[in-house]
Amino acid sequence: MVELISWKDQELEKLKKDLDRLFNRRCLNYGVDLFCRELEEAPSIELYETNEAITVKAALPGINIEDLDISLAGRTLTIAGKRKEETVEKDRYYHTVRKRFGSFSRSVTLPCRVNADEVEANFEDGILNIVMPKRKPKTTHGVKIKVK
Repeated sequence: MVELISWKDQELEKLKKDLDRLFNRRCLNYGVDLFCRELEEAPSIELYETNEAITVKAALPGINIEDLDISLAGRTLTIAGKRKEETVEKDRYYHTVRKRFGSFSRSVTLPCRVNADEVEANFEDGILNIVMPKRKPKTTHGVKIKVK
């Protein structure tokens, strides 16, 4: 028997492919574009889990520790900050100057709840390392039920 395919599914698939092609063309052919700027400004984040803790590492080159704002609300960790504009020296002839400045923010949902009071963070050589101990599950005690 011939399987029927809804025309809506075909149209949605075509639209998805067209949007993917447009996005890739805009980012790859034109370099940093207004369309892709948000992706470039957000810091790259590595999140991994052990039995005891969740660790987040973020690459933040050129950022000062004073310009970072890290917050934890429930299971959402947010890393925000500012990149400051550097001045260009007037007595040099620059062929290319590419400097990033402005605000950035990146939020990540943690896979489980953590002890907010025991979170430790350090920032060294442009790498932010946050270690968040997992919250211990509440132990439930069993109650013996008598059957009559």
